[in-house]
Amino acid sequence: MKNANKDAISDSVNYIESRLLEHLNMDELAGHIYFSKTHYQRLFHEIVGEPVMEYIKKRRLQQACQTLCQSNSTILDIALQYGYESHEGFTRAFKAQYGVPPMQYRKMHTHEGVPKSIIEEEFYMLSSEITQGITQHTKTIANALIQFKGDLEEFCTNGEKTALEYDPAGCGIVILLQELRHLANKAGNVAESVNEFTGENQSVYEASETIYSLMKSLDDTAFQTNVLRFLSGIEVARTGNMDPFVNFQNDLKTLVDTLHKNYFTAVGLLNELLALLLVDIRKDAVDTLLNSGELVQQNIHM
Repeated sequence: MKNANKDAISDSVNYIESRLLEHLNMDELAGHIYFSKTHYQRLFHEIVGEPVMEYIKKRRLQQACQTLCQSNSTILDIALQYGYESHEGFTRAFKAQYGVPPMQYRKMHTHEGVPKSIIEEEFYMLSSEITQGITQHTKTIANALIQFKGDLEEFCTNGEKTALEYDPAGCGIVILLQELRHLANKAGNVAESVNEFTGENQSVYEASETIYSLMKSLDDTAFQTNVLRFLSGIEVARTGNMDPFVNFQNDLKTLVDTLHKNYFTAVGLLNELLALLLVDIRKDAVDTLLNSGELVQQNIHM
């Protein structure tokens, strides 16, 4: 039975390889060797060493590597060829697998004979104006987040002291302050992510994706801060005596107001970068259309 299972999975692998550029789904793959989906997935993972869809993704990326270095195809064309719906999605998967974006990989591993103009694809790269903007804006955003983290941690320390003095056994406020400490750590992590975003060796597509990711992180931080501020009012009210916590509430309001101000500033700065990126992306689209038109004319005259 074990040999039969191995033969079946081997047959499945051959089937996948012969249709690597086609859309493959679990029903089709399992049905090809007359297994149930559950049984097929378990056996494939057990014999091959990784989930079937992960295997397919890696094999497509391996094939994409060869195409990158041995053809004149643009990165977008290669992305579409290997089942990705966008330049961004392909670039993200490629970089996760190989540690560098596809254009950089192409430059590192190009075979002789491939036209340099095709390999470089300069319009994909960030302009100096954008990289300078990234340096300036990310520094402003990261500093604001680091300041918020420090202020919030100090607020938590003082708040815990007040809460425990009021009720030595502890109360819901202490639990809430623990959540605020987690939020402070998250703000610090977001600040690190912002600092790491330099735009170096990135395409305009990668950079725009990174900016959207940073915006989401900022949104999450602002939303969680609002929720915790709302819950703090409930917990203070439950104590039955709000007097000891007047400063607590005022200080938290100041922190939240400052975060909101910095949040809108950060979003504004990131939107400025996106606007600059959009100019380059549009230029890329126009250049691609023009190049396609030239190729069509060449083929007609041939």
